[in-house]
Amino acid sequence: MKTYINTLICFLALSLIATSCHKDDNEDPTPIEEKDYQTVPYSFTATLTPMSDNPEGIELKKAFANGDVIEVTNAQILYEPLVLSCTEFNGKTSATFSGELKVKKDVDVASTLRLSAVLKNTNTKTLYNSGKPFTDVVEISNTTDGFDQYSYWSCANIVDNKIELTQSTVFVKVNMPFGIDATIKNGQAEFSDVVLGEKYFAAANGTSIESKTLKVSKTLNDKDKLFYTISSTLPKDCLPGIFSISENKTVFFSKGNLQYKIDNGQDSWQLAPQQYNTCFDVSNQNAVDLGEDYANYPLTDNWTDLFWWGAWIKELAHNRSGSNTDNYDIPIGADNCISGTCAFGAEWSVLSVDEWNYLIGTRPDANKKNGGAIVANKQGWIILPDVWNTPEGIKPFVAPYDEVKYVDDIPNHYTAEEWKQMESAGAVFLPFTGEDMFGTACSFMDDYQTKTYKDDTHCLISFLINQNIAATAEDGELYGLGYYWGTPVRLIQDNNAKVQVE
Repeated sequence: MKTYINTLICFLALSLIATSCHKDDNEDPTPIEEKDYQTVPYSFTATLTPMSDNPEGIELKKAFANGDVIEVTNAQILYEPLVLSCTEFNGKTSATFSGELKVKKDVDVASTLRLSAVLKNTNTKTLYNSGKPFTDVVEISNTTDGFDQYSYWSCANIVDNKIELTQSTVFVKVNMPFGIDATIKNGQAEFSDVVLGEKYFAAANGTSIESKTLKVSKTLNDKDKLFYTISSTLPKDCLPGIFSISENKTVFFSKGNLQYKIDNGQDSWQLAPQQYNTCFDVSNQNAVDLGEDYANYPLTDNWTDLFWWGAWIKELAHNRSGSNTDNYDIPIGADNCISGTCAFGAEWSVLSVDEWNYLIGTRPDANKKNGGAIVANKQGWIILPDVWNTPEGIKPFVAPYDEVKYVDDIPNHYTAEEWKQMESAGAVFLPFTGEDMFGTACSFMDDYQTKTYKDDTHCLISFLINQNIAATAEDGELYGLGYYWGTPVRLIQDNNAKVQVE
């Protein structure tokens, strides 16, 4: 009986406790969670400043497009960014929006709210650099998409509820008819390569661009300017490569060897149509007897590319070639070089011995930039420009290489089609022409004229392609015997190319 009473007392006590707890739940419900923000009404007028200029007919952004949104932010003030859809304003440059901002609850809304805004696109999230400042240097294609992708539209400070979106990425068009070293740099972001032809770049405002080859340096930060064009022109009849012939001088080479037409004493000049074109075929090592004063001249239209030393100047009357040495009086300056004017044009000249030596043996990486080759089945010597990129799909040029027993074993072979690409990148080819020895075109060493007269010697430069050797008269008589022999001429022109930055 006692046990029963104790059990009942415990049950009643538990019932009272449960009843008490249930009563407390009804009288004190869970409070509603307080918001972490306050709503503030807004009315914004957004204006997009159209991109101006017309680079090569590319369509630039001039108004809002489908999917464009404006994101208003300030992480210290706003509880979350405000996203304004511009879809209904497609094709317009101005839009008005009204609504409520979510402002953090501890912010004094009576004070000025400093807000910024950027343009994004919900359809293509990579447009407008995803709404982030562009700080890189990127090569782009010349399409509207490339410009839209890397542009950055923003309003750094919304004043008087006006969102004025402007674009700040800089776009550069480099149009170079000859290869240059170009460095485009912004902080750690950098593009450095050989630029040839037309290329486009996107970069941050304040980016610098320079070329040591052209001695050009420019900071891209002009006020209200977002499009730059850096261009130059290639001198007429020159190849698109720049070549150093001393520490402070560069030149262009002519597009082919000099040729002269024998036509009753009348001067007729031209450059070979292709670099590998020559007037005589001496590939079989047999001499061609031209006869006294070229009486037996066998060539169509009577063009020759073999001249007495210095016969490329105006002052040498009409005695350009042949066995007649009358009137062979060439003006020599104090520097032991020909001082006459080139008959093909006053802007042209020929390299001196020292300049040839610098080009072939002294300039940076000289030994890697010249050597023997076979081009369009023609033997000769290739010289690469100071800045060089092997064209896509073309086998790399090999230099230096060991002496070979047979010419066909030379590693550098290019078809006419392959050579077009090499030439377009600036490569020079000096074809093996043979030599004219007192009225006879014959095979010998591959000698080219210089303008140097030294120690009673008309100096030549010689190329032995099977041995990969280039040498001048100063290296010994074996490689510099030019006196009254007829040899080829490759003209050069000083690099006076002017660069325009617009």
